[in-house]
Amino acid sequence: MQQEELNELARRCQQESDAYRRTGSSDPSYCLQLFRLALVEKREGAWEKIVECYSSDLRNRFFAHPWAPLLREYEDDILIITFERFLERNEKEPLQVTSLGAILNYLHRCLYTAILLCKRDRDRQRLVAGTLEDFADIAGPDPTEGPLDVLEAKEIWKRVASCTNDASEERLMYLWLVQDSTAPEIVQYLPADNLTREKVHQVVERVIRRYRKRYPRSKDT
Repeated sequence: MQQEELNELARRCQQESDAYRRTGSSDPSYCLQLFRLALVEKREGAWEKIVECYSSDLRNRFFAHPWAPLLREYEDDILIITFERFLERNEKEPLQVTSLGAILNYLHRCLYTAILLCKRDRDRQRLVAGTLEDFADIAGPDPTEGPLDVLEAKEIWKRVASCTNDASEERLMYLWLVQDSTAPEIVQYLPADNLTREKVHQVVERVIRRYRKRYPRSKDT
């Protein structure tokens, strides 16, 4: 299929999708053909057209979700995770490209899973933010040696880094604590480490436990 034909197919799919949202009826053949090219034949460019056609619908569904006000900063991550999970499912067990309704139903399920995962990310980041206050309780260096806040920050990071087991954990903790990166961002930044969001949280929690054991707060002793 030439690029011009693919563009036209995507345009017709978008038209029919818009018609379905307005009237509840449409011709699903164009969208089914586009999904078939992307998922079954794995034609170059077809998946990009799927993303273009359905990103707007997924964003609207995200904005309608009750957690949307809490997860605005995750909006792009949620769409990326949605499409990633959809493709992963198709790789493990190919989807039957016979019913557009069934395919879209699964795409929407992937969206709601992505929203849940990012809500967990946010909740865990709030937990870690609380532990950063614990880090700040450490007695800092002599303030006569320089700006206290800068020296404290350097000392805090030095102690956190000392609680990591290897360079991989140190890189991850630096991104999490110093660069304020989210778990999905860390997964993207460190592809060679073969991370998942769950693994990022596990590493952070392990390092925090080591930190608290090695540098207990005064109220813990």
